[in-house]
Amino acid sequence: MEQNQKIIDEYIAGKSIAALLREYPDYTRGKINKILLDNGIVIRGGRKKKNFTEQQLEELKQMLKDGAKVKELAAHFNMDKTTMENRLYELGLKTKGRKTVNRNMISDYFSVIDCPEKAYWLGFLYTDGCVDIRNNNYRLRFQLQEQDKEILEKFKEDLNLGSKISYDIRPNSTCCSVEVIDNQLGIDLAKYGIIPNKTYESQHIPYETIPEEYLVSYVLGLFDGDGGLSISDDFSKDVALSYSAYYKSEVEDFDKLIMKLTGITNPRKPICLPAWNVSWRGRLQVLKILDVLYSQSPRFLKRKYDKYIALKESLK
Repeated sequence: MEQNQKIIDEYIAGKSIAALLREYPDYTRGKINKILLDNGIVIRGGRKKKNFTEQQLEELKQMLKDGAKVKELAAHFNMDKTTMENRLYELGLKTKGRKTVNRNMISDYFSVIDCPEKAYWLGFLYTDGCVDIRNNNYRLRFQLQEQDKEILEKFKEDLNLGSKISYDIRPNSTCCSVEVIDNQLGIDLAKYGIIPNKTYESQHIPYETIPEEYLVSYVLGLFDGDGGLSISDDFSKDVALSYSAYYKSEVEDFDKLIMKLTGITNPRKPICLPAWNVSWRGRLQVLKILDVLYSQSPRFLKRKYDKYIALKESLK
């Protein structure tokens, strides 16, 4: 643009940025700095530039990766917003744009629990979801084994997430996960006990918060997260369903839920293995539980569901 070239020429001729701002009131300092930098002009004068240490640079990159905005970065590194914008430009770094990836996500998905899918996800996230706070923003991380990637795709579909599934490759296993930063989501999940450090902070399953008509789907979500289903090759013995948790009170809550939903009257005796565990044994008893859990929810973990179908077929 002709006006941009005038700014460049006048700055080279010795005019200060302050004088240019007065002459061109429609331009901000950041815009003028960008014009000059884009054209290879070294900005002169002013205070000595504060260079990032190697540690600060890594911290800056991590904050950008976590979705921090320029205003948050400026406050953290004790700079004004314009200076931070210029430093990012010079370093070739860009802010993530928190809503770029998930601009169409349903942030209030869990504001009202009005379908079995939502209840199922709350149960699953209570066991396998991880919420933390980064730069004053809630972040949800949902990580599973790679073989369960299909259910993560369903989770993305239901919340309309644009986040990509990432992989954590380890020596003996590979995990996959999806992450999302969203304050509304974090606030709503907290109402159902899905909070930072929940493994140690939550001692009871908050099932009272779930509408009665969707309780079955909620319990299936809990089972898909921290439940186990063991079946021998010929289905004649060692058929067992179990649930594990950090606190004894949580497995006792799960036992109460199973009794409430299935009519089973004998409470289980929790065992510490070292996590607390309750279990049910025998084909008929296990099938009675699974028949109820799979009766309503359109969402389920396929590998466990396949075992359930195989167990039913064994009785024919």
